[in-house]
Amino acid sequence: GGKACLAQRFQNAFAELEGAGSGDDDERAIASAFCAVLPGDVPCNRRVGVEKIALLGKQLRDGIMATGNPLFVSVRGRGLLDAVELKHPCSHAVMNYCLEHGLIVNAVAPNALRFAPPLIITAQDVDQALAILKDVPTDLPDD
Repeated sequence: GGKACLAQRFQNAFAELEGAGSGDDDERAIASAFCAVLPGDVPCNRRVGVEKIALLGKQLRDGIMATGNPLFVSVRGRGLLDAVELKHPCSHAVMNYCLEHGLIVNAVAPNALRFAPPLIITAQDVDQALAILKDVPTDLPDD
């Protein structure tokens, strides 16, 4: 169907870009691959898309640490694929808290969460996510 076809087109486009660059070029390759598979009637300015992804990713990473929530030890990532290290192994409890408050995150390790928002995210969406993260209780039970 349409979804499978789109997924295959994305995989093919990304495979063509893989190896063309490294390190700092990763975000550009991902955004270019994404733009390459959009239907012809959907406009996609690759440069703007890459800049948007980089800026929103930075907003998310910087914002997580700026929440002042002592549960968050460090944050890492590139573009909009980010992870946060937690002070203690309570990632499932944090994930459940976030889900109950409208934020989807993944518990990928006992002390780590992954953030993988859609590429259509806005700065306001990031601000909403940060407001939820700021209020995550620090005394959640360990996994």
